[in-house]
Amino acid sequence: MAEKIAPSSIFLGKVWTRLFFSLQKAADELRPRSKFSEVMEIFALCVINAFMVEEAEHHLVNSSDASTDNFDLARNNPRTSASWFVEKLKTMPLGRLNFPFTSIMGTCPLILGLLDEQKDYADVLAPLFPDNTEKQVITELLCPKELSVLMAKISVAGGTMDDEKEGTTNGIKGAQPKSSGSRRATSSSDADEAPKE
Repeated sequence: MAEKIAPSSIFLGKVWTRLFFSLQKAADELRPRSKFSEVMEIFALCVINAFMVEEAEHHLVNSSDASTDNFDLARNNPRTSASWFVEKLKTMPLGRLNFPFTSIMGTCPLILGLLDEQKDYADVLAPLFPDNTEKQVITELLCPKELSVLMAKISVAGGTMDDEKEGTTNGIKGAQPKSSGSRRATSSSDADEAPKE
């Protein structure tokens, strides 16, 4: 597959831009109501989607038999539904040779470990794996149900502007924002005072 990879600077720039904005929009839409596991799954899909969409249009394929011109690509980014993205993948003519960067991202264990095994990822991502890879091997790389249940118990809390008024920062009482002045705050517990002579 290495000989099929010929990234252009335009392609890499487009991937980075799409990834940045898709993560930002997904975070905004998922923030008020989603579980940690759902958010991480959507973020992982944003990575795969960024490479797939931009690779279809901007990657220079070295082989004349590997073409991405014969299909209509939905350029939408995953924002709230992982199931929608699975359906999108079913319509794509994915393959290791015509989508080598997507193949690298879509088979990465760090990415796959965030995808729910109960969805059809093993089937739709199979074309990105080497030809002799069994479906069971792909399924084992996905996030098992037991881990999804544990991840659902994780909460990520952030501070608000009201926290600063109440003397807290990011929900931690007693933490004060740093002052912009040049004076150093001192306390009786400063141990590095110079001895008096």
